[in-house]
Parts: sequence; structure tokens; C-alpha cells
Amino acid sequence: MEPLAERLRGHTVMDAIFYAASGAAEHGAVWQLLSWSQWWRGKRTAALRASGGLAAESLVVNGLLKSLTRRSRPTGQLEHRFPLRRPVTGSFPSGHASSAAFAVVVLAESDPLWPVYLAAGCLVAWSRVHVRLHHPSDVLAGAAVGTLLGALVRTLFPLDGRARRPDGIDRQAEGLEQA
Repeated sequence: MEPLAERLRGHTVMDAIFYAASGAAEHGAVWQLLSWSQWWRGKRTAALRASGGLAAESLVVNGLLKSLTRRSRPTGQLEHRFPLRRPVTGSFPSGHASSAAFAVVVLAESDPLWPVYLAAGCLVAWSRVHVRLHHPSDVLAGAAVGTLLGALVRTLFPLDGRARRPDGIDRQAEGLEQA
């Protein structure tokens, strides 16, 4: 994956796209905006679930997992072509990739805009390799963590209101059987 990044780096248009994507996802901003766009489209439960879930995902990844690993970031390019915040946290796993994957999994449920979420998520995740703030393995691990956390949120807080246990059993149906 790194040879592909090397071929794309230094091209004005590609650099502008990837730096902009990386910056837009700082502190989950683009994902929160997309979450609240669901509110404006009348999907209030989906908006609250996504926004709250993103906050929890960030605490798990940026607060807990990064503190356990403390992997150093790539050092290849210290000067960046465009303005970019240089994080002080560890590199593994990528918080940008994790929040992107989480947002894709949670926002895409029953939403015809899911291809937009998927494309934006991939763009943001790859941007972190392009701008040399993460190793490719950081991005892959972040995407895996975000996907798992997103699936957990969809299971525990379904949009149809029928909460399911992690083993897939419908809690409401289970309660009816016991009554």
C-alpha cells in the first residue's frame, strides 16, 4: 500500500484532496455533520445514535486503545504541503479510520446515501497514509475497530426499537416467550 501512496504524493490535486479529507475529519467533524444531517432529514433516532456513538467510539479508540499501544507515527515527511494538525497521540490504531468506519456502518443503515458515506470513509482513512500521519496497518486496524464498534451499536441500539442481545436474540421476543 505504501508504494501507491508514494506514487500519489506530490501531485497537487491528489495532495489537496487527501489533505482536505484528513482535515475535515479532525475530531470527527465531518461524521458529526453527516450524523446531524439525518436529524434534518427526519431521522432523529438515527442522528442521536450516530452522534452519541461517535463520541463513545472516540473515547474507546483515542482514550483507551492509543494509550495502550503508543506506536510512533511515520517520520518520512515533517513538512506538510498544506496546513495539517499534527496529533500528539500515538499512531495505532488510526482514530480517523476508526471513526470513518464506525460512521459508515452506523449511518448507512437504511439510508440511500450509504455509497456517499462509504466513499467518504475510504477517502478519509486513506488520507491518513497519504499525509504520512499513519502507517497502513494503523489505518487497517482503525477501520476494523470502527467496524466492530459500529456493528455493536447497531445491535444494541437498533433503529426499529427492538433491542437485540449480542448473540442476536431479540430481547422483546424473548420477554414475550417468558410471559
